[in-house]
Amino acid sequence: MPARRCVWVSRRWRLSGADALAIACYGMALGATNLVFYLALRSIPFGVAVAIEFSGLCSGHLS
Repeated sequence: MPARRCVWVSRRWRLSGADALAIACYGMALGATNLVFYLALRSIPFGVAVAIEFSGLCSGHLS
């Protein structure tokens, strides 16, 4: 029985301007989220910062 190989093939496609803008905005939002979280860690206790971040995630799933 021949060995099976898993090969990943990169297929490039062109991004429209709207897609590139959406990806850039998404990346900036993730970066801002991380920045605000790390700034919060400097100001408030770690447990409180994690609880606030987690409660935001939970509220998004409950709605």
